[in-house]
Amino acid sequence: MTSSAFRIETRALAGDKRETDARIFLWATPRSISTALERVMKNADGLDVLHEPFTDTYYFSSKRRSRRYGDPAVPAQDPVEADAVNARLEEAGRRGPVFIKDLAFQAEPYVTDALLATARNIFLTRDPLKVYASLIRIKPDFTEDEFGFTALERIWNRVHALQGAAIALDGEEFRADPHAIAYKLCVWSDVRY
Repeated sequence: MTSSAFRIETRALAGDKRETDARIFLWATPRSISTALERVMKNADGLDVLHEPFTDTYYFSSKRRSRRYGDPAVPAQDPVEADAVNARLEEAGRRGPVFIKDLAFQAEPYVTDALLATARNIFLTRDPLKVYASLIRIKPDFTEDEFGFTALERIWNRVHALQGAAIALDGEEFRADPHAIAYKLCVWSDVRY
């Protein structure tokens, strides 16, 4: 994706004219360079950054999708049920600009349509072979769900059905020119660069 393609994608996928709130979601597959993008966004003035709020929901809630990490106790002050996580994200958006990075497979079963429709949604992809080569080293028994591409497509389809604001980026393009991509994301997201 070139810089001009970024502009075309942004216009084409911006959704309808509804006002979006202060939430910016970064939806990604594992090993797609999403944490690097998250760290860059931590430098934006006045932007709160939340790291993978649905992880514990996916692995430890009453509606969890995996038992990969067993049954550890979760602190009561940080409820992991989907309703509680969605409520925290709603509140965070009311307080001010918030950048929420999550892996699509962890969040897609739980994130509400209301959040998707009113947020700005960034979809970060990467060549599946590169994702596989990186993921297999740290989770050799990863599942199709944890590979993440199917869930990323489901969220993409949900956002478009809801006419939400969305753009798509390639992790390798971000890696090649992080300043330019971060600047364009900040402009698109109404965040001070």
